Amino acid sequence: MKNTISIIVIGVLLLFYFSFIYYSNGTNALMLTQKDEIRLAIGVKGFGGDIRSAYALSDKFGVQFNANLLNVAAREFGTEYRNGNYYGEIAFGYFKEMIPRIVFEIYLGIGMGKVYRKI
Repeated sequence: MKNTISIIVIGVLLLFYFSFIYYSNGTNALMLTQKDEIRLAIGVKGFGGDIRSAYALSDKFGVQFNANLLNVAAREFGTEYRNGNYYGEIAFGYFKEMIPRIVFEIYLGIGMGKVYRKI
């Protein structure tokens, strides 16, 4: 019983101490099927947004680029803080239309980003 109360108290203190924002980006479902096809999606949420794009280099190979930016400033419990994140990623991959509207895709990529909190 004593351990349970201690865990609950520590959990509540952590919730009040740490301010964080989770901002998920949209899924980049490319569905490329032919050469020179382009997919572009832009999402705007709150104080940021994301870009998801893809281009078919040939009838079998494509490239995608994704970027995300979030910057939130607010006042909480008398303290002003700024939370956010940003990242970018690029990937190269293979795609093949198996039957109409069913596409097999596999991509390999690399990305960089940062999550920050300033008080």
